[in-house]
Amino acid sequence: MIGLVIVSHSARLAEGVCELAEQVAQGRVRLAAAGGAADPEHPIGTDAFKVQQAIESVYSEDGVLVLTDLGSAVLSAETALEFLEEDKRGHVKLCSAPLVEGAVAAASQAAAGASMEEILREVEAALAVARPVAAESSQERLVTLTNALGLHARPAAKLIRIARRFQALVTIENVTHAAARSKPLASTAFSAWARGRDIDYGYGRTDPMRARLSRNWRCLLRGDAATRTNRPNSPNSPESPCHRPPES
Repeated sequence: MIGLVIVSHSARLAEGVCELAEQVAQGRVRLAAAGGAADPEHPIGTDAFKVQQAIESVYSEDGVLVLTDLGSAVLSAETALEFLEEDKRGHVKLCSAPLVEGAVAAASQAAAGASMEEILREVEAALAVARPVAAESSQERLVTLTNALGLHARPAAKLIRIARRFQALVTIENVTHAAARSKPLASTAFSAWARGRDIDYGYGRTDPMRARLSRNWRCLLRGDAATRTNRPNSPNSPESPCHRPPES
């Protein structure tokens, strides 16, 4: 299981980001906060030993991703890496993504089973200029977002898990709002699109089981499966149009 360490000058900020990331991680990612200095009279700051302890607490050979808030937090994280045993250092990665967005995107990807390399790539892509899906190699679908709560962090994390389970590369666009550009899927975890928006999503023509992927996504975006999984027509029901793919 991949670990995620949040390094901040504020202990409360680090804990809050972990709390937010847990909403999309749902127990599938180890989270640790390393916030504040060791001096109780001057609590704002960072401490390399705290960062080291946080890394050790969530460490596994699957990897640990460390996110930082400000410049000196990076220095503390780099120092903490030097304190680690040599065979562990290669499994720990520092990421320069913005703290909140990066943590939510990373936790979403890790919870969906992504590797460390995939997480780093997706987090960086989600925060960069969007990469459109090439028209000649993709199919697009338009669906109106009818989920009463819109598309926020938790249902967005479900979309990411569905895409990964179907082994699909997907981009998504809010076509109702002119300012919302096409973006990689990971970035939807912090997009907060409201009900009634028209959502356009594209996926590769060669993606396995693409028809079932599209059906599952439509169900989730329309609200059939996003908030109440105990309904008779839930994705767990054989009568439902939303079918879960086989676990790999």
